[in-house]
Formats: sequence, C-alpha cells, structure tokens
Amino acid sequence: MYAFVRFLEDNVCYALPVSCVRDFSPRSRLDFDNQKVYAVYRGPEELGAGPESPPRAPRDWGALLLHKAQILALAGEQTAEGQEGVSGSE
Repeated sequence: MYAFVRFLEDNVCYALPVSCVRDFSPRSRLDFDNQKVYAVYRGPEELGAGPESPPRAPRDWGALLLHKAQILALAGEQTAEGQEGVSGSE
C-alpha cells in the first residue's frame, strides 16, 4: 500500500510506501486521518538510492531524519488488471 503525503516543511507531495510512515499500519485505504501530522521518512533521495546505489531496507533507516507530513490519500498495490483507485475516488 502507498501513501500520498504532503511534507509540511516545503509543501512537496510524494507517493511513498506506507512503511515510510512511522507507527502506521492502515487496514484499508480509508484508515488514515488527513488532519493528523505523521512522522515520515522522506524518500529515495534521502535513503541514498540512485542509479549507483541500491535502496536501503526500512530497518536501515534509523539514522535518517523523520519529517512532518500529512497523508492525503492511500492507494493499494498494483494488480494485473491495473492499479487500484486512490482512497475516496470509488
């Protein structure tokens, strides 16, 4: 499952795996509070991922900074028939 988040410090939005959100285990695409501020690991650029380096596993993210963000939507995994809709669009 993926979370579409907006980082509060610079108003930038990213779609990230929900494993990037600290202490967050949604049970459905509607299981989030869009008014709550979550602690989120930023993204591949902060993880040192790039063409020359493989991305690190979440268990290796301890040294990275958490950023304040709001979750705007959740989306399911991509399936053979296509990607599931974003929360609230069905």
